[in-house]
Amino acid sequence: MPIVKIDSVLLEEVLLNLLENAAKYSPKQTKIILAGKLQAEDLVISVKDQGQGIDLVEQKKVFDKFYRTNRDDKNRPAGLGMGLAIARGIVELHDGKIWVESQLGKGSTFYFSLPVEYKDLSSLMPSEEI
Repeated sequence: MPIVKIDSVLLEEVLLNLLENAAKYSPKQTKIILAGKLQAEDLVISVKDQGQGIDLVEQKKVFDKFYRTNRDDKNRPAGLGMGLAIARGIVELHDGKIWVESQLGKGSTFYFSLPVEYKDLSSLMPSEEI
């Protein structure tokens, strides 16, 4: 993987938030998939769940401060609606982007991207000469 300049404590907060949300909003015993890939000049991390999904109108609002979905679910997890707003702030502080792709009834995938820094690391590799 390429070098990415990050504040590891802050990025841990982003990952924990996305993983906790996936667990809260998914049925028990379903998979949550954490993945990473290099895409052009960015490292893209994703967290995919098998929950109810988020409708298109709400997808545009989920990163707003204090926003909670309008579901009438009496078993809706508690929270203030700050987790995704905080995650967005942290990712943007790292010059990255955060977004969600979702379909009702099919779950959601939250993504965030961080710019990578390419360097010649060959000088750090052991020499073949002994």
